[in-house]
Amino acid sequence: MNKLIKVAVAGALVAGINLTFLTVDSSTAMAKTTAAKVISSKKIHKTTYYPNGGTLYTSSKLTTKSAKSFKKVKTALYATKSARLKRATGKKVTYYYVKNKQGSVKGWIGRGYLSKTKNLAQRRSDMRGVQSAVRWLPKVKPTKGMTTYDRRDDENRLFKIMKPVNAYKSAVWYPGLGLPDAIGYMYATKPKESRAILEAYSVFKGRFDKKTNAKLAKLSKRVEKKVNDSDTSIHDDEALDASENLIHVLKKAVKGLD
Repeated sequence: MNKLIKVAVAGALVAGINLTFLTVDSSTAMAKTTAAKVISSKKIHKTTYYPNGGTLYTSSKLTTKSAKSFKKVKTALYATKSARLKRATGKKVTYYYVKNKQGSVKGWIGRGYLSKTKNLAQRRSDMRGVQSAVRWLPKVKPTKGMTTYDRRDDENRLFKIMKPVNAYKSAVWYPGLGLPDAIGYMYATKPKESRAILEAYSVFKGRFDKKTNAKLAKLSKRVEKKVNDSDTSIHDDEALDASENLIHVLKKAVKGLD
């Protein structure tokens, strides 16, 4: 087959036939099949966002990706335009035109990948750290004919619905909203369980004002003393009191990070 094509092309060249029509610009062809249709566009009030993913395109047609790289979740981008688009697949989406302070990074990005919340990476890291501490809470074995309460289950339900934007927020409804609520489940009825709140505290250690840091350090030492000096397998009211005091101060401090 290749031999036949070569012969045909050679013959055409000998005959002086113009072969321009045989060449196809692949990028142009791709653009025609994948370009998004602009349904509407408008200017919006300049708003600061932080990207948590997505792709930056050079135009609202979404045919060419920007060659500029930037640090997601850390780079501040300023949105000034909004466009309602229809992709080649028929899906309708909203994209924002954004650029950084220097103007070196600019283009169109999906609205769903932009957040007004700062430090999304730090929030995700804090969520992972506190969730890891849950392993120190007791796993309750179901008893036939009796209702059992398992704080691990409560924590797992909370982390399944927790979002980075709500990491430092709290809610009164079950199972909660953010890390302050997760910390609230970490009281210790036995000294061994105190390791949960101690590990959660270590995630935030030293990140508050001087007075709060000192208070938390003092309370954590009291909890550590119970873990080190007590029989860790039996109920201990002092361990419970010490853990609850640390929880109370830590919850309030974490809320202040928002």
